[in-house]
Amino acid sequence: KEILSTLIREPDTKLIIKKAKQGNSAAQLNLGDLYYHGGGGLRRDISKAMKWYDRALFNKADVGHQKEAVDRLCVLFHGVRKYKDMVAKKAVQRHAERK
Repeated sequence: KEILSTLIREPDTKLIIKKAKQGNSAAQLNLGDLYYHGGGGLRRDISKAMKWYDRALFNKADVGHQKEAVDRLCVLFHGVRKYKDMVAKKAVQRHAERK
């Protein structure tokens, strides 16, 4: 148990949020993941996950991170069957309009 607890650490959520707000695309993806999975002391929130994946997608800093953001957005879009989350639906529509 001790070995596992030292290997599995909670992410530094405050630092990730700070870096994401500063425009760091890797941090934006990580923050989206934290919201998607409900980790790092954050509650699961698909709308917020979509928001951060959206920001990572349109952040010109790193093409690799943009591809990862598209992949995550596609997974979320196909997983939302009833489209009750209007923020998620609008974010996906924005991506489709810009293509």
